[in-house]
Amino acid sequence: MKDEFSSGAVVIHPSGEQILMVRSTVGRGGWGFPKGHIIPGEEPVDTAKREVEEETGLKRDCLSLIGKLNTVQQVIRYPSSGDIVHRETQFFLFFSSSEIILENPEDKAHDRAQWIAADESDKLRLRYKYVSSLIEEVKEWISRNKP
Repeated sequence: MKDEFSSGAVVIHPSGEQILMVRSTVGRGGWGFPKGHIIPGEEPVDTAKREVEEETGLKRDCLSLIGKLNTVQQVIRYPSSGDIVHRETQFFLFFSSSEIILENPEDKAHDRAQWIAADESDKLRLRYKYVSSLIEEVKEWISRNKP
């Protein structure tokens, strides 16, 4: 089985109350967080920032790193090729100094980017089970860091 390494981001809105999510058009669809493959020579945190910009339009220079979140392990089967891979995705938590996003990004794998209240995000149809645990981790961080 081939190994793949990806990086993703959970971004907190300038208000501190919302998180940035994307809706996938691939497979069964659903809401999740920006993520993607690490390009050789690219640092994982830079991959996460790049993916945020590509999938949401939020400029990477608006992102301040807060820290690492959980690393997610998955076994994925690509429908087009039938290949089965082990994917490891390191997620990072960022704070955004801007709220400007493209609600309909040009990214073909996603049809919508949206700021969603952290307390409401668990009501969405989530793309993967791990998204729920990342949301809980971020909600705990938000509650610990309210002014």
